[in-house]
Amino acid sequence: MNDATIFSKYYQVVFNEPATKTEIEAILKKILDLIGRPLSRNGIILGHIKLLAKLNSEEEFLFLSLTRLDRIDVKASAQWSCADTRGIDSIRLNVNVLVFGHSMSDIVEVVNKASQEFLSGGLEIKPVVNRPKVRKNLKTMKALKLKHSTAEK
Repeated sequence: MNDATIFSKYYQVVFNEPATKTEIEAILKKILDLIGRPLSRNGIILGHIKLLAKLNSEEEFLFLSLTRLDRIDVKASAQWSCADTRGIDSIRLNVNVLVFGHSMSDIVEVVNKASQEFLSGGLEIKPVVNRPKVRKNLKTMKALKLKHSTAEK
């Protein structure tokens, strides 16, 4: 169990009826739980699962993170206020999963199953194409880290 499996995908989530930010947060917590349960061991995620939901404005976002099933960490931008009750038609959602002990096909199956559960509940979830590849960014980050650590010696 030396290598982590990394899954990263962007989605456009369209609501059949406009949703409030409070409702969106509840939906995202449920999606995170649906992804996390099958990938956990004794309630612990060996890695992490993260969701980043953005509105049309880059400044309005909600970030959720899961490493233990009994605790979902939620961080909102200053512009994301649950007191804001306007209806939201759609969000852009980035799903990131980094876990040990699971294959890519396992993760894809779990994410698809979580998406399917919400499709029947009034959501349309579509993958977004033509987004930057995270693996290239990770390779660049590793190269920079390696370059930085060798320069320190």
